[in-house]
Amino acid sequence: MNDKTKSERKPIVCQYSLKDIIDIIRKSVLLNHISKQSDCEDTINIAKGNTKSVNQLRKARKKCKRMLRTDNAFTGLSRKRIMDITKVCKNKAKHLIDNLCKSGLVNRVEQSVRVFLNYSDFSPKLANSFFRETGLNGYLYRSGSEIRLRCSNKYVYSCDLITFKL
Repeated sequence: MNDKTKSERKPIVCQYSLKDIIDIIRKSVLLNHISKQSDCEDTINIAKGNTKSVNQLRKARKKCKRMLRTDNAFTGLSRKRIMDITKVCKNKAKHLIDNLCKSGLVNRVEQSVRVFLNYSDFSPKLANSFFRETGLNGYLYRSGSEIRLRCSNKYVYSCDLITFKL
């Protein structure tokens, strides 16, 4: 036992605040989700025949049998989904994913799809009504001479180990 009284003991000092520790846990959860999503997407693409090795194809098909959903892999990760995963508000979700991208743990790939609409028919009113009708998923914008639908970003996990620097 310790013979010192409570007033003589030195206080325990931690270099991280509680807020920092919570952010580290949130980043770990988000990185784990991104790595699992990337792994599932890669496995499904290999199982569809996008590989040169027969052994890889066999392993991917075996792994797909254990998955719940193999009809289509999710490629994007929206801020709304990041909010659900980490249980934070919209600004905090944006801040978390931006910090992961800046640190180099995750690479962001912006996705957009060409929409077959006439350039002359496009208006901000049409874009807003499309945004509401699709359940607030993506938005229309002009890009040169074509109309494009902006989808959620794709995040690619680019590391082997999960380490954080504050």
